[in-house]
Amino acid sequence: MQRTRNLVDITYLHHLLKFNFARWQRAHWQISCWRLVGERSTHRIRTAYLRSVLRQDVTFFDTEISTSEIMHGI
Repeated sequence: MQRTRNLVDITYLHHLLKFNFARWQRAHWQISCWRLVGERSTHRIRTAYLRSVLRQDVTFFDTEISTSEIMHGI
């Protein structure tokens, strides 16, 4: 009876460890994917902002905005 109970406990522990490892893997992949999405989105937004700033007329930079504001925006 005791040996059977020990085998059941070990089997339960083994399944619990596999389940928790799978949860860890899914969490890791989810975080990695969201980080990648964030990096790509940030790059796309910064590129679009820089292009829009560079399309402005030269007088815009003399009257409307300073260099530090542009650099802070990027």
